[in-house]
Amino acid sequence: GDTVIENSTFDGDVFNQPGGGGAGGAGGATGAAGTPGPGGTAPAGGGGTGTGGAGFPGAATGTNGSQGAAGTNGSTGAAGAAGSTGTGGAGGAAGGVPSSAGLFVDPAGSLLIVFATVADDVTAPAGWVADSTVVAGACSSPAGSSAYSAATSGSCGFTDATDVGTVSAGSLDLKPLDDNGGPTPTRALGPSSVLVDVVPIPDCISQTDQRGFDRPAGSGCDVGAFELTPAPSSGAVDDCPVPAPAPVATGTGTASGNGYLVSTGGGRVATFGSVPCFGSLSGPLAAPIVGSAALATGTGYWLLGADGGMFAFGGAPYLGSTGGITLVSPAVALSALPNGKGYRFAAGDGGVFAFGQAKFKGSMGGIPLADPIVGMATTPSGQGYWLVASDGAVFAFGDAVFRGSTHGLPLAAPIVGIMRTPSGLGYWLIAADGGVFAYGDAKYHGSLGGIRLAAPVVAGAATPTGHGYWLFGRDGGVFALGDAPYMGSAAG
Repeated sequence: GDTVIENSTFDGDVFNQPGGGGAGGAGGATGAAGTPGPGGTAPAGGGGTGTGGAGFPGAATGTNGSQGAAGTNGSTGAAGAAGSTGTGGAGGAAGGVPSSAGLFVDPAGSLLIVFATVADDVTAPAGWVADSTVVAGACSSPAGSSAYSAATSGSCGFTDATDVGTVSAGSLDLKPLDDNGGPTPTRALGPSSVLVDVVPIPDCISQTDQRGFDRPAGSGCDVGAFELTPAPSSGAVDDCPVPAPAPVATGTGTASGNGYLVSTGGGRVATFGSVPCFGSLSGPLAAPIVGSAALATGTGYWLLGADGGMFAFGGAPYLGSTGGITLVSPAVALSALPNGKGYRFAAGDGGVFAFGQAKFKGSMGGIPLADPIVGMATTPSGQGYWLVASDGAVFAFGDAVFRGSTHGLPLAAPIVGIMRTPSGLGYWLIAADGGVFAYGDAKYHGSLGGIRLAAPVVAGAATPTGHGYWLFGRDGGVFALGDAPYMGSAAG
């Protein structure tokens, strides 16, 4: 029959054509004759009936024989015994498909592949059609028609004027099969791939990629099942300034506790402790920086713009953003997965946007809120998160558990952030006046509430032990409480 494949990835999986079922098994042995009644006879039991196997491996057994009929001409004789079970036929031989085939389609049918990534060979019927598809392997027959497609073997016949054509495997820059967001694994494209932005926007017949991410993300759609979201070009990368910048818009610490960093709304970064400087932003930005997150060991960090633009530094991977897409409400908070392979950010209306291995677990988008969302924290598993509003209302999603909030309590200053404990069984809420509120297994280690501050607190970060935390002030001041070590500040 006809086969249509769209937005799919094949990575060396085996698709064999099933053989036919084996012949039916022989009938069972005839049952013994019944005992005759007085003046009557009893016929023998029936023989078993064999049944054939279906598909492959196709192994079905025969059925039992029927019992003998009643005796005649006198009292009824006992029934004959049941026949034995027939043996099922053996399964038919498997179809002859190479075990390394990435995609196999019955040669008797037809095949149309659209925006697909095949990371191996293709066995396809003559005259098959490829549109915006990449084959990292050979083809059993050349395509009858193709457009905007690429292959590593000339046997695929991608020779249309629009095709990328026959290229080297290295030029594809296909990454290993991995969880890159979305419901199924994909093979991501690297930024140097010849497949990026190949398909003109009027010919982008698929509006999303395999993950459900929007197409196009650049000047055109990418060939294959994965759409690469390019890193934002606004904001030149520069060294971290000395002296450190102020006013500070956001700050974060590392999960290992070896340091912390702060950033201005313009993206000027200052790092402290053992966190190296991997650069900061200079020049005009489309929107101010409002959030930050760091890799566990401090070997890289991200900055979040209010428009959803993401900026990655050092070993922190760029995994996508909403920069260039108009948000219903500005982005306000960023939280990364513990493994550094994904991140999410929250908007002021409670909308949540997930990238990389980070999964969407729900949001408050579209639900009326008493006060806007201001903070976000991810659970240790990465499978859940909390959102906190400026009135201290807490919303839990995924495996995050609600432990309490300040909603409804009279606050001296609005809540500005949330920090989770190492176990994920508790969290702290941070207020702009430096007040700290502990819930679950979070312990109170002091606060700045009641102390006159030169500038409000804008963010905080907990130590890896959960026995302390840092609070970051808008003027660049850093306040270390509990076992959090003081490593410097950006205060003038």
